[in-house]
Amino acid sequence: MNTTVFSHQTLAPDLIKLVLQFDEAQAHVSGQYSVLRLPGIAGQGYYSIASPASAQPKMTFLIRVGDSPLDQALAKLKVGDQANAEAPAGKFELGNQGDALVFVAGGTGIAPMLAMLLQSVENVDQRPKRLLYGMRDETEAGFQSELASLRHAGVQIDLYIGEPVCLDSSISSTAAIYACGPKPMLEALAEQAESLGLEVPLTEPY
Repeated sequence: MNTTVFSHQTLAPDLIKLVLQFDEAQAHVSGQYSVLRLPGIAGQGYYSIASPASAQPKMTFLIRVGDSPLDQALAKLKVGDQANAEAPAGKFELGNQGDALVFVAGGTGIAPMLAMLLQSVENVDQRPKRLLYGMRDETEAGFQSELASLRHAGVQIDLYIGEPVCLDSSISSTAAIYACGPKPMLEALAEQAESLGLEVPLTEPY
């Protein structure tokens, strides 16, 4: 389906925040992804949706720009340009398990974590919530207003700037933990979780 670029922000030389406007709302679950294409450009990309499902008919994406023709073209988009997006899909979504919610994100892995967190707050989910968010430097923090809103709602947010995200012993063994980020981060989390007696589902968002 066709979409229109609503906003386009360069956060770093290889990182963009893209908001697409759809002609009509697309039913989906917070945490899912969409496949994006551009007219006349080869290839397609799978990108997690950073906005909650309630934000329709807009969708927000945090995209790491690589060397592919598609990535380079996405980095040059302007407001009003056209893009093609498939209907949201994927099984990465918030469940009912756990007496607390812990979200662990690295880099662009914040996208599905943020969508699920925002949705859980909107749904007045009473479980305690915590976000552990790692990034290379402060320029990559492209969701300041969303994080401020989450803090105001009582979400504990731990930022790791230029250092690895780490689990700690304060996390309850009965908490539901969701993690998304680079493979090395997920592997390190798995080792930390094992030593702490925690279970971290290493679910890929797509």
